[in-house]
Amino acid sequence: MTPAAATFELRSPTPSRPARRLLPTVVFAAAAVALWWAVSLGAIAGRPLIAGPFETLVALAAVAGPLALDLACTLARAATGLLLGTVLGLLLGLAAAAAARSTEAPEGALELLRSIPPVVWLPLFLLGLGYTDAARIATVTAAVSLIMAAAVTTAAKAPASLRVEQLRLARASPLQLLRWTQPWESLPALLVGLRIATAMAIIVATVAEMLAGAPHGIGSRIVDAQVAQDTPQLTAAIAALGLAGFALGRGLRWAELTARALASGERRS
Repeated sequence: MTPAAATFELRSPTPSRPARRLLPTVVFAAAAVALWWAVSLGAIAGRPLIAGPFETLVALAAVAGPLALDLACTLARAATGLLLGTVLGLLLGLAAAAAARSTEAPEGALELLRSIPPVVWLPLFLLGLGYTDAARIATVTAAVSLIMAAAVTTAAKAPASLRVEQLRLARASPLQLLRWTQPWESLPALLVGLRIATAMAIIVATVAEMLAGAPHGIGSRIVDAQVAQDTPQLTAAIAALGLAGFALGRGLRWAELTARALASGERRS
């Protein structure tokens, strides 16, 4: 074999990374669907625990419009609570981080509040605000704010980056440190908190609809399907909620990785 042929053979094209990962993904998806179908064959007290993939698709097609409306209502409540909770959490986190120089009492109080299940706040808000969306959104806001406050305090306690150390050696003022390092230095940690808070917002919004009732919402649809003993509708509602949460989580994960790459680039520059 000539050197040129050997070089050509060593440099023969290999499958790209997405192509190499496609087959395992397809195999895993097929195995998951098969497992779903197998579980749907089981029954408890003569009734299936969940509907199979085909029955779920039929149920989704039968109520696509109403189900989409319920899903939109739940996501709207979750998004409103997420927005309000993020703002409140940032303020609480910044206050706790500033106070940490002299006392850790505020951070300890936040830790105490985080140990309380978020839905426990729902009865309090129902008493104060009534059986309205305001109570449900306030419950989501409370849950999200504590998660975001933890993300802020975590970012504040992170070790100083090389860029920060260089700026300190250059005698940069606190305002210059803030201007030249933020938000990129803290953005990855904040996006992790936001990703967790988004999932929590959807969970709390759904549970609040189930417990407090709502004219429209996935939580209300799940309760109605359970009362009617309509397993395909119940499974379809759960599947729709799971897919929506998965899509939002993947989008925020992409944003998190992008922010980390940008922060890494800033540190190397």
